[in-house]
Amino acid sequence: MKSIKAKRVNDLSSFGSTVLKAQGIGLEVEQFEAGLKNGSIMGHVGFFQSIALISETFGWEIDDVVEEKYPIIARNKREHANFTVNKGMVAGFDHSVKAKSNGKTVIELNHPQQVFPETEGFQTKDEIIINGTPNIHLKISPEIHGGIGTIAMPVNMLPLVMEAKKGLITMRELPKLPSLFQGIIS
Repeated sequence: MKSIKAKRVNDLSSFGSTVLKAQGIGLEVEQFEAGLKNGSIMGHVGFFQSIALISETFGWEIDDVVEEKYPIIARNKREHANFTVNKGMVAGFDHSVKAKSNGKTVIELNHPQQVFPETEGFQTKDEIIINGTPNIHLKISPEIHGGIGTIAMPVNMLPLVMEAKKGLITMRELPKLPSLFQGIIS
């Protein structure tokens, strides 16, 4: 395994006010920057935990992590029943993190999320590129909706959790899926 890149371009327009506020939707750029400084605007939660799980799984010692956070500025008006984002206001949050091992970038995670991205020509998607043997490039478009994905993950993991050892463990320590089907699938 040489490197992993993952990108999730999603539409935030169906999310509630809590998520929209945490992403800075509808703010002026100066308000967005102030929110980054005071912690009220967060971007995607979980990047550093993902870096830790991925690097541990592949045995990469991470020597540098660079995080970037930028507002996505609306080039045109975006209207919803519950909010309006005018041209020049923050329509989303572009959040990325890169991790290096031995001076080489091995993990890149990017999450540009905004309301109504199609109004500016962006198609939603979930994409991962694995540089290894073999090289793998997977893309799902349109995106898997965040709420559905969040619900599906624990439900689909229940059989593995039931087989897991007791105590606090990470997803990396769950039993491997094929063990569930031993003797069923040949």
